[in-house]
Amino acid sequence: MDRGMYISSHLLILFGIIGTWLSLYSNISDSFKELAGVSILLIVLGLMTLPVALLKNGPPNLKQLSPTAGVLIIGVILIGLPIFTGPPRVVESGRIINITLISTEWAFNQTNPTIQVELGDRVRITLINNGTITHSIEVVGLGPPSPKINPGENITIEFVATKEGTFDYICPIPGHAEFGMHGKFIVTSRTK
Repeated sequence: MDRGMYISSHLLILFGIIGTWLSLYSNISDSFKELAGVSILLIVLGLMTLPVALLKNGPPNLKQLSPTAGVLIIGVILIGLPIFTGPPRVVESGRIINITLISTEWAFNQTNPTIQVELGDRVRITLINNGTITHSIEVVGLGPPSPKINPGENITIEFVATKEGTFDYICPIPGHAEFGMHGKFIVTSRTK
């Protein structure tokens, strides 16, 4: 067994597992999302060098395989367990937040107001089209886009605010957000 390669392969696998866990499940920073590719590469490199290190001077014994089993068990627990248990479920607050937005060319309510709700709130957005062309509404990352509505029509979308953070609400029709139909939608933690 090549001891240096053996230790290096375990470290590569372990760092890859930690990086994968951070990229998938950490709420610390969005920058961890970019770690996924590098982390998977570390795991693959570690798994490729491990057999070479183990088989260098004959078949490995049980003592040499124990750390490998430990690292793999840690990986299965860190990466696999959240997949089976799912993300934490947000309990609805019981509050219903009714919001009315009036769309024109090229804004919502003329100023694209910042909207703020709390985690778990049920949000109902009514869009009234006072413009001269078709419009729609979407809170990117939280709710589905509404169907397109013609001038003079209105529509209501409903969703639960399941994630904290700052999101954009836009008119998802191509070009409309770029012309100014966008605003901030903030979800804060629930106040006691």
